[in-house]
Amino acid sequence: MQIKHRLEYFLFLIFVNLFKWMGLQRTRRLTKILAYIVYYLIPLRKNIVISNIKSAFPEKSDSEINALTLSTYRNILITFFELMILPFISENELISSVSFENYDLLQRLSNDHKGLMLLTGHLGGWEFCPSAIKIKLDRKLYILAKPQSNSLTSNWVMNARETFGNKVILSGISVKNIYQKIKEGKIVIVGGDQRGNYE
Repeated sequence: MQIKHRLEYFLFLIFVNLFKWMGLQRTRRLTKILAYIVYYLIPLRKNIVISNIKSAFPEKSDSEINALTLSTYRNILITFFELMILPFISENELISSVSFENYDLLQRLSNDHKGLMLLTGHLGGWEFCPSAIKIKLDRKLYILAKPQSNSLTSNWVMNARETFGNKVILSGISVKNIYQKIKEGKIVIVGGDQRGNYE
């Protein structure tokens, strides 16, 4: 294993333990400060973000575009930090963080105990939603996820996503399990931006 991966994982665990100590609400407040730091001091792909937002909203002014760019950084940070704190929050904190629309439809379909595929995008609190649905429905979800290049961090992330009883299906050859799980009457959730190999 590369020394770089070990160092990345060590740094990752420092943040995990920091957020665990801070708790969910203070961690979310911290993202406001860090978003400004990223936006002004570490402008990761800032030009690309601005270009994409301008393409999506050509009618908006430069000040509105800049505000949306800052909000984009904050949203990404919140989602990432929520994943890091996911194993350490309570079911009540998790459920209160997610709002459900048309939940009765999902519940009705779930009660039929037929296989379901939930297709979504990596939007909003993506990392909280599968766990919240599992708790509300009291049914395990199978989450399609792509492994990370750093196996140490990747294993931690996969375990975090399974904290409340869900199961991760890694993209690649194991993706064939999705069809089998649906045949068995299970619920599979897929992010719309997931993709496999072109081969």
